[in-house]
Amino acid sequence: MKEKNDKWQRRQQRLTYLDTIDRQDFLLNLIEIKIKHNTALTDVERKDWSRLIGDTMLSQGCIFQCYYDYKNLKIPLGNAHTFALHMKNIQGPQHILTYKNHKIKVNIKELWSILHVTLEDIIPFAIRESINIAGEKPHREISDGYGFSSEGNINGS
Repeated sequence: MKEKNDKWQRRQQRLTYLDTIDRQDFLLNLIEIKIKHNTALTDVERKDWSRLIGDTMLSQGCIFQCYYDYKNLKIPLGNAHTFALHMKNIQGPQHILTYKNHKIKVNIKELWSILHVTLEDIIPFAIRESINIAGEKPHREISDGYGFSSEGNINGS
């Protein structure tokens, strides 16, 4: 399972503990950059976003809910997985949240912060889930070596 132009490499044939941790680190670092610069995803980042979210959260993203606190309102943003997928479509440094009769202009870094905090809650559960994934085999490169048989000699003939 080879992937081109990806910043990570799978160590197993299926998603594993180490792959999950690598993707979580990558995502948290990316979100920290987005918070610092108050920026949306680039076109290149958008391309792999859905896979990155799935590999990072596994099935835990549907359990945790995200909210934006505004004055005395707690505005639901959906479950963490859905909210993260919506972040893919937000462009520009600000976004308008619509809730009931309210339209609230927020900096995108505030939304990234909500996702970051929620990921910190999800990560331990996703790691535990990744450990429980069964049927994994190490991904091994084809090795070079000699084959021995009783019918030939050591020179390979």
